[in-house]
Amino acid sequence: MARLLGWALALTAVAGLVAALALSLYRAQGEVTAPVPPPAPPPQQASASPTPAPAPSPTPLPRVLNPRTRPQDFHAGAAVLLYGTYRGWQDDLVGLYADLAGRGVNALSLNFPVYTASATADAVYAGPGTPGDADLTFAIETAHAMGFTVFLRPLLSFDPGYVAPSGEWRGSIRPASLDAWFASYGSLLGHYARLGQATGVEMLSIGAELKSLSPYSERWRGLIAQLRSLYRGQLTYSANWDELDRVAFWDALDIIAVDAFFDLQVGAGPTVAELVAAWGRPSYVESPAAAMQRLNAAYGKPVLLAELGMPARSGFERHPWADAGPGPATAADLEAQARYFEAAFLANEVPHVQGFYVWAISPGEFRSPSNEGAAYNPWGRPAGEVIARYYRARTSAP
Repeated sequence: MARLLGWALALTAVAGLVAALALSLYRAQGEVTAPVPPPAPPPQQASASPTPAPAPSPTPLPRVLNPRTRPQDFHAGAAVLLYGTYRGWQDDLVGLYADLAGRGVNALSLNFPVYTASATADAVYAGPGTPGDADLTFAIETAHAMGFTVFLRPLLSFDPGYVAPSGEWRGSIRPASLDAWFASYGSLLGHYARLGQATGVEMLSIGAELKSLSPYSERWRGLIAQLRSLYRGQLTYSANWDELDRVAFWDALDIIAVDAFFDLQVGAGPTVAELVAAWGRPSYVESPAAAMQRLNAAYGKPVLLAELGMPARSGFERHPWADAGPGPATAADLEAQARYFEAAFLANEVPHVQGFYVWAISPGEFRSPSNEGAAYNPWGRPAGEVIARYYRARTSAP
């Protein structure tokens, strides 16, 4: 045991001498450096949240079947009423546009109210039912995105707080001061001319059915010159059916527009052929067909039927401008309305008539269709099918 302990101590001493010798050798070669620790592993990243699914692509807007590409192209038109807004009206408007596009419509008139306080008031202003600029811009730009051309029509109305005497309407106003009225009206129309220019509106109405004021030609010529400085699209005036000869400034406009609710001299339950013939018989002074042809010949301007329609009520072919009153439309009433449109298209398929705007529908009516006889709206009725067939055929012809 003592001998083993001695050997162990001897081996330990030898190991120490070897270690000392190795250390001396390293020092002779240079300074000893500390060993470099291995690189730390990269920090573990938190697990990424799942990649969200891409948002669904918006449904593309439908397009007009046969769009107008030139000012002289046929207006297969529909009149749209923008009288106030409500929650969801924009969705209803897009739905209405899509429906009209599928029926062959290629042009929209956007009709909205501006107001005067009474028949003798001198001011014209935007009121409670007037759409704001953002709403009008939406209606215009959406129409353009779908391929429609746009005809912008501010319509003078009495303020909702004014109770008009029987027979009083926009065509009978008599402002106390013509200077003040035309200054106020011109300022408001100038605003819509600027908006129309900014949004690319194709045509602007400078007035509609202002029968008591239309004889003041120089006033209207001044307004037209003012608007031409602000707006480069087409300008027109929408004359009432019995007002055509009171307007002497057609030469300053681009197109002759007529709100074509002509009295037609027909008996009860007229056929399509009898209605076509009635467009050629005297109404008011001369026949509707002759009156529009004469204006075209005198001024060299195309004619546009800016409002065309009748209520769905039998017998109203004779006075399609009249109020048909409440009450549901019968099958006979709906067929009478359909025959009226068929005859109107046939009677006016002449070179100088450049198109029609059928009267009329609002986004709300599209959302909740009404079967009341008082409604002029032809869409969703037999008349709407007549219009769609005619428009599709007329706009697809070479």
